[in-house]
Amino acid sequence: MSIKVTVLSGPPVSGTVREYFFDAKSQCSWFCFEDDSGEEWVGVFGCSELTTSCNTAIPFSDGKNIFVIAAGQGYIVECSTRKLRYKTSIDCLTSVIAAPSRDLIIAADYTDLYAFDSQNLIWHSDRVALDGIKLDSSTRDGMFGKVWQMDDWYSCTLQYKEWKFAQGSRLSTDWFKYA
Repeated sequence: MSIKVTVLSGPPVSGTVREYFFDAKSQCSWFCFEDDSGEEWVGVFGCSELTTSCNTAIPFSDGKNIFVIAAGQGYIVECSTRKLRYKTSIDCLTSVIAAPSRDLIIAADYTDLYAFDSQNLIWHSDRVALDGIKLDSSTRDGMFGKVWQMDDWYSCTLQYKEWKFAQGSRLSTDWFKYA
C-alpha cells in the first residue's frame, strides 16, 4: 500500500471530503491523503505556536505510517486507521527525510537532529548546528546534509547504527546555486 499526500493551501470546501482532526486548534495545516484505491481524506493538524514555514509529509518505508510536519509540529499518523500514533514535543521542526527500507525518519529543527520510528522518538542529538540544518539525502545506513555554524554551511553525516554525527568541511559559497 502506498499513500500520496498533498499539502493544501487551506481547508477543503465543507462536506466535499472526510476530515480527521489531529490536535486541531487555533492555527491549522491541511493535508490531503489518497491511497492506492483512490480513497481521499483530509488531515487537519494543529500548528506549532512557534510556527515554522515547514508543512510537509513523508511516508515511512512501510507505506502505512506518515510523518507530518504542520508548521513545525510533528505527528506520526497511521493512515489506514487515521489514528494519531505520536505527537512530537518538538514544535519547531524544519525538515524531514526517510531512511529507505527502514522504520526510520530523521527530522531537524534549527539546531538538533531527531530520529523517529513509526511509534515515537528513538534518538535525539546534542546541538549540532548554530542556526540551521538541511537534510539532503539518506541511505539505509546514514543521512547526509548541511549544518550552519558561525561562519558558513558545513557538510555533515549521521550514521544510524551508532547514532554517530560528524561535521565535514566548509562548503563553497557556490554550493547553494546547485542544491
